[in-house]
Amino acid sequence: MGPLDIATVLLVLMAGFGYLNHRYLHLPTTLGMLLVALVLALFLALMLGFDRGGLTVQVQGWLRQREFHDTLISALLGLLLFAGALRLNLADLAHQKGLVLSLALFGVAVSVLLVGTLSWVILAGLGVTLPWIYGLLFGALIAPTDPIAVRGLLARAGVTQTLQTRMAGESLLGAGLAIAVFVVLLALVLTPAMASPGKLLLQQVGSSLLFGLVIGLLAYQLLRRVDHYQVEVLIMLALVAGGLVLASHWRLSGPLALLIAGLVLGNHGQLLAMSEKSRRHLHDFWELVGALVNAVLLVLIILEMMLAGFRGEYLLAALAILPIVLLARLLGAGLPIAIMRYFRSFSPGTIQLMSWGGLHGGISIALVLSLPAGMERDTLVVITTAVVVFSVVVQGLTFATLVRRLGE
Repeated sequence: MGPLDIATVLLVLMAGFGYLNHRYLHLPTTLGMLLVALVLALFLALMLGFDRGGLTVQVQGWLRQREFHDTLISALLGLLLFAGALRLNLADLAHQKGLVLSLALFGVAVSVLLVGTLSWVILAGLGVTLPWIYGLLFGALIAPTDPIAVRGLLARAGVTQTLQTRMAGESLLGAGLAIAVFVVLLALVLTPAMASPGKLLLQQVGSSLLFGLVIGLLAYQLLRRVDHYQVEVLIMLALVAGGLVLASHWRLSGPLALLIAGLVLGNHGQLLAMSEKSRRHLHDFWELVGALVNAVLLVLIILEMMLAGFRGEYLLAALAILPIVLLARLLGAGLPIAIMRYFRSFSPGTIQLMSWGGLHGGISIALVLSLPAGMERDTLVVITTAVVVFSVVVQGLTFATLVRRLGE
């Protein structure tokens, strides 16, 4: 199977996921497609487990093509962040910027340090020895919640607009911060003697954000001169593809650049350069793209997990680490809100909803799949898969019930 064959199969499967969800499940698009993708991925992984012939070898060969694999993961992550950033309204967020920034900063810090360190200790206790920096990498990659999945979940559950804005902003900003930390830590793993973390942060992250701002403003100049949503979609697709290619050539982070470009076009661009009809069509298009990307990534990580092979210790570690991830999410949301209660009012169920509604999804999957091949990657793939599956199945399906119970 070549890349075109694989892309065709995935597209057909995604269409089937959408049909099954719309016809039978009636769940938010992203959540429903993730659940159907999960069932299919588990079925495919089971079939590959029994098949030790040509199909398994083909799938393994495709997944192990490092250059193609890295390009695919970077593109999917970039699409996911761009689609999420387009829907974030900075004007609404401005009234809660202090709270959202505090939630994002504290949430990422707690995840990197608490989850990263305790995961490293638990794995060592189970006989799986990893360098501490891989524990920190896991803490960084599992910190972000998925902005596309979170937005769909909140809208369907009927929570207040204030909470939707707060959670969507925290999700996207937290994702950007977590990816920045991940990029720096991964650079230290791959080239430990290259530079200090501060210099890496400036070079890798700062340059990527500046590049994203430039291409976002360039696309805005093009968009403001047309009023035709098909052309505007093409301009945005060209921005995504061109931004990823140039970022790769210049050794920048394409996903971070697209996050900033998406924010520019989602606010300045949509308000000043697009009609209401164009905005509506663009929102629908990019929401669909986000749902497709999430589903594809879920299929990829489950196939990776099953094909790589894993030991019982990995599953025990996943079961032990999952409560720590949930605790970190509770602390990351709870402590800043508890402090800010002295200065502003919050509804009684805010902490519970922000903690339980923070779904992990495509961003965490893409980051763990970008790790270099080896035992460390296989271990973290299993743990990340367990966290994402729990998040999608348990948290996603019970969130609306929690909203009704808390009366939010």
